Amino acid sequence: MSEQSLVRAALEGLFSGDQRAAAHSLAAQARFETVGEGQVLMAEGAAADDLFVLCAGRLHVYGRDGSGALGLVASIEQAGQVVGEQAFIDDRKFRNATLIALQSGRVARIPGDAFREHLARDQAALARLSAIGTRQLEHRLSALALELDDSLGAALSQSAPRARQFDAGESLFTAGEPALHAFLIVSGQIGLTNPHNGKTEARLGRGLTLGVDAVASGGEHPLNAVALEPSEVVALSDVAISALWEQTAADALAGGGFALGQGIQTSSTHVALSSTSRDLGGACITTDFLAPAGGVVRVKHYPERGQTYALIKGADVAAAQVIATPQGDRLLTLDPETGDVWGLSAPSDWTDLPRAIDLLLQRQQLSAIEQEAFARHGRLLIGDRAGGEGALSGMVCSCRAVTAIQLQDLAAEGASVDDMVARTGAGTVCGGCKDLLPLFTQTAQETLCWIAPETLPGGVVRVRLNFGSNDGNAEKKAELARLDRAKAGDFIRVSAMVRGQWLQRPYTLTDWDDSSLEITVKLEDRGQFSDWLRAAAPGDLVKVGTPEGHAYGIEGETRPLVFIVAGIGVTPALAAV
Repeated sequence: MSEQSLVRAALEGLFSGDQRAAAHSLAAQARFETVGEGQVLMAEGAAADDLFVLCAGRLHVYGRDGSGALGLVASIEQAGQVVGEQAFIDDRKFRNATLIALQSGRVARIPGDAFREHLARDQAALARLSAIGTRQLEHRLSALALELDDSLGAALSQSAPRARQFDAGESLFTAGEPALHAFLIVSGQIGLTNPHNGKTEARLGRGLTLGVDAVASGGEHPLNAVALEPSEVVALSDVAISALWEQTAADALAGGGFALGQGIQTSSTHVALSSTSRDLGGACITTDFLAPAGGVVRVKHYPERGQTYALIKGADVAAAQVIATPQGDRLLTLDPETGDVWGLSAPSDWTDLPRAIDLLLQRQQLSAIEQEAFARHGRLLIGDRAGGEGALSGMVCSCRAVTAIQLQDLAAEGASVDDMVARTGAGTVCGGCKDLLPLFTQTAQETLCWIAPETLPGGVVRVRLNFGSNDGNAEKKAELARLDRAKAGDFIRVSAMVRGQWLQRPYTLTDWDDSSLEITVKLEDRGQFSDWLRAAAPGDLVKVGTPEGHAYGIEGETRPLVFIVAGIGVTPALAAV
């Protein structure tokens, strides 16, 4: 069969008997072309100009999942299959899927305007294609339900869902108008804007609902909703709205009135539910995030107050430990036993707010030093838990050829420092690496210090490491006692947060007193730590290990000291004399 005949037969199958002459007219207008492997024939959100008929080859239809990644929806393999016709039904404005050639082949392009014109004269064909579109939408919603929380079951199982499309800049509803419709976002992105200052308070994507609270309570929409890009939504049925409203009310009671919120973008994680409402705190955007580590994190964002709250649903708030910044404007709620972050309260414009909410989503702990950095200095000093370049990479023990990966694997098994020494021999020859082993078992003793850098001639910087005085805290007293053991020629390991990673370097002590240590560093060109020191400001935080080394004389020895040194050995010798 010729390509022309194939296209004509495919189009005849779309139209009713007395309208099939339209198929001959459309087939005569077809443009045939060869497509290459990987070629994108249509993109989700793009305007629809043509529909396609597969003549030879294989095509894949993709839609976006909850994280925004493309996922396979359908495979088009049979010659004569029509693709893209749904974009020309009713008031559709753009594509709701992406079409890619899986292998080289041939397709026919049919002009979309001509197809729409013929379809408008065939109501029976229009009804059939609409029914097919409804089934396709039900399939997409079912797939979406598998990604999201069970609380959306009612919204996604409604019968005969109807999709609505909005172009970028088009309004779904405005603040102050009666709330008559609530929506589930199928594709695209909707912005919620503050009617008072025009600020976009939240960007909601696929899988989110909006307007549920306002419709269920019979109130008004508190914020404007505008499509930020071509977006497709489904109007929720009364049954779905009621089910979601009841779920929200039950969650509020289970939360014990501890209002912690949502409505901001954070890490790549799915969102189960989002809604807008007004409560005693004013207009509120509430979002439930499905945490990769399990459970749900609820975030409430109050745009009028500029405040955001977050809480792991089900956390025992009554037993929580609360730490606050010195200004009292940011709070973290912790598990008192493990240090896991359970919740937070902070201004919505806090730069580290997305990272702080990620702590809840990832069920991460705050170490004692990280808690101190937040409570004493107002800093969220969180590094990438996956690790990076620094002391814990590469070869650790050259004498025994022990690598960081070997030691990390042992640490993951729960091995102690003594276990590592016994099983690998690390530290048993020259002993130079033995002080590194506690870093792998998280038992290294470190103190949080704030720096006071001073630039000297010759590309040198003198850095004062201030650790403060004893405030009566037993743990702090023990920390200071470790630092008081410093001797001339000792070195310390200094760790700084460099591009989201803890980077550690050993430096010789050049001075110390009861509340600080001092190092003097020759800055290197393109050195990672040197670059950080060049840009460091007074008050920046570092972690400092216990003074180490043996480059000093024997206690009580009165004879003159003689040092035989080379290279970096000069600094401990100079510090000791």
